[in-house]
Amino acid sequence: MGIIGLFRKLTKKEEKTKQVRNNAEQGKSGEEKVVARYRLNGWEMTRTGAGHDYRATRINRHTGKKETYYVEIKTGDSPLSPLQKKMKKRYGSRYKVERVDVNHFMGYRGNNIVDSNLFYCEVV
Repeated sequence: MGIIGLFRKLTKKEEKTKQVRNNAEQGKSGEEKVVARYRLNGWEMTRTGAGHDYRATRINRHTGKKETYYVEIKTGDSPLSPLQKKMKKRYGSRYKVERVDVNHFMGYRGNNIVDSNLFYCEVV
């Protein structure tokens, strides 16, 4: 590939491949950010991939009961799949959709988890 090859127009197939690869990278980056945030707040994250990305569990320090949430991580404006909508309906308030802005300077936007009882950082 010479210097001319750098400026050639991509075929539709190459454009689609490039876009799919870019979306996958954004999704992986978004998942890493959200999982890190959950783990910093004492949650154990288990990869599921069946209608949701992760199962978040921890023992509530006040009640001693095990808490479980199902977390779907979405980047940008990507919609929920039919299976994800079904799981959201099944689990109700225990199903959390975490949206990550694709602009790395913006971070998270519209997080559903704002309950102070859900997230805490314990200072020892």
